Amino acid sequence: SVRNPEIDGSFRRLDANRFSAVAYHNGQAASRCTVFMGGRHMGGIAYTATENADTNGFNENLTVEADEQTLYLRSMGMAHFGQNRDQKLTFEGAAETYWQMFVQPLQ
Repeated sequence: SVRNPEIDGSFRRLDANRFSAVAYHNGQAASRCTVFMGGRHMGGIAYTATENADTNGFNENLTVEADEQTLYLRSMGMAHFGQNRDQKLTFEGAAETYWQMFVQPLQ
């Protein structure tokens, strides 16, 4: 990237329901994740801070919910000690939640 030339990354689709990403700082892996749908124990969209992870565990999980007016995503709040648990996240808000988890080790 022009703003951060020391940062590079890779993205890999693992299958129809999983992808992994790795961010490198000066050539060394600094952050990694796997995002997947429909794990063995939970529904929703899960995030785990490991690359090529099996879908047995996760660091955070977002579930799709609905009220009378809209669909939204709800965080289990695992990654932030329950802080976002009661928020009705937009799709953009949910993406931002996972992006923050991914880039936090780079900051």
